[in-house]
Amino acid sequence: MDKSYKKIFLLTAVICLFSGCTRDPIKELLKNTDGIPQQEKDRTINWYKTKPELSKEIRSTCDIDTTKYFQRDDCINAKAALNLILIESNTDLSNNIRLSRDRKYINELSNK
Repeated sequence: MDKSYKKIFLLTAVICLFSGCTRDPIKELLKNTDGIPQQEKDRTINWYKTKPELSKEIRSTCDIDTTKYFQRDDCINAKAALNLILIESNTDLSNNIRLSRDRKYINELSNK
């Protein structure tokens, strides 16, 4: 009976050691950056949108192990922020193209 307790204790110690020693690369990345909100709920999409370089690093870290991080708020918000930046830049580009075509059309009308 005494040996089984030792085995259980040893197994528990090994599990605690491995779970305590696993590193979280997202936390390390956030810890090494200045001005990071401490609460995960404060790191919103709009906050990540103001920090595109950090968002890219978070996205690449999340993509390393998608099964582990796919539901993590930091991963979701960073990816959403990058997608929002891309959508906004495409909208700006589309508006610029439209304005350019309008100017070209007006110039053609005024030259006739």
